[in-house]
Amino acid sequence: MTTIHKLKIDPKWFAAVEARTKTCEVRKNDRDFRVGDILLLQEWNDGYTNRECLVRVTHVLHDFDFKGLADGYVALSFSPL
Repeated sequence: MTTIHKLKIDPKWFAAVEARTKTCEVRKNDRDFRVGDILLLQEWNDGYTNRECLVRVTHVLHDFDFKGLADGYVALSFSPL
């Protein structure tokens, strides 16, 4: 079953996702992210701007603690929908 996660994203990073130059995101893994999940990235600039984009998670990097991710965090690779 595919899960849709609604996530806030800063305008700078939203623009990079929209331009397809940013294809990953580091997040606290408080949502049990999985390959195939959809991220609804909602631009946030002291409030929602009503700009959104959808991406699909293609890889989840976790348990990478050698000078990498802090405990409880994941790196999500994604592709646009």
